[in-house]
Formats: sequence, C-alpha cells, structure tokens
Amino acid sequence: MIEPSFILGIIAGEGTFNVALQERESARWNVKPTPSFAVKMDDRDSIILRSICDDVGIGRFNQSGGMASWQVQSKEETSQLVDWIQEHEGHGFNLTSKYGSFEMWVEAVDICGEAYKRLSRGEVLRCIELAKRMNETDSHNDIPELEWKNKVKDV
Repeated sequence: MIEPSFILGIIAGEGTFNVALQERESARWNVKPTPSFAVKMDDRDSIILRSICDDVGIGRFNQSGGMASWQVQSKEETSQLVDWIQEHEGHGFNLTSKYGSFEMWVEAVDICGEAYKRLSRGEVLRCIELAKRMNETDSHNDIPELEWKNKVKDV
C-alpha cells in the first residue's frame, strides 16, 4: 500500500483539478459544468499510478498512447476524492500551490452535488468563475469567462 503522503505528492505535482464547461442546448441554462480530476504520467510510471488508483479506490486507471492516467469523473467519485484528500491533507498537501485549485474544485463539486441535481443560474455562473480561475495557466478551456457567462440563458 502506498502512503497517503506520497499519493498527495503525486496529486500536488501531477494532478489536475478541472471543471469542464460544455455548451448544451439541452441543459437548463445552456452550459453544463462537470468537475473532474486526472493525473497523467509517462507509461513507465504506470505501476505507480495503477497502485494509487487501487489504493485510493476511486476513479479509473487507463493506459494508452505511451501515457498512463488516473481519472475521477463521476459526481459520486469526485465527492469521494474530496473526502479522501481532506482526510489526509495534514500530510502537507495544504501547503502546496495546488491546494488553492483544490479548494475551488471542492466548491464546484459541492455546487454540482449529487446526480440529477438541477443547478440554479447563479450556481452555473459560479462554476464558470471557478473553472476559469482554478487553472488559469491551463489551456483546457480557452474561451474567456465573460463569453461563457453570456452563453448562460436567462429563464
């Protein structure tokens, strides 16, 4: 079993907390926010990543194209990962620069809540703010925050 402090080090160094934004006409407000988490590493480190996924017991492990990944995407599993990290964060994770992204991600996970929860317009707008601020250096979503907010319907 891998020590929680090592796992948190991998999360802090290689992990990405994300809120994907999808424009969907079928969504109540035209925009669907979806929190997710991933760690991607070279295939040579796949045994470590597979062990982490197995030890934490959350998410799924994948190997493809010379890369190994641990991904957490479902609403239930993102909530479980929040609980796991908060249970072990005394190991120094809260001292890392990644912790700020984690705190914003926790808010997004809380907002998106359980499966089938209907988000309010304000909650969708807040998720857009969090998504854009969480990983400002990431280019996952290069559409500006204001443009996303303008996509949200007024009902």
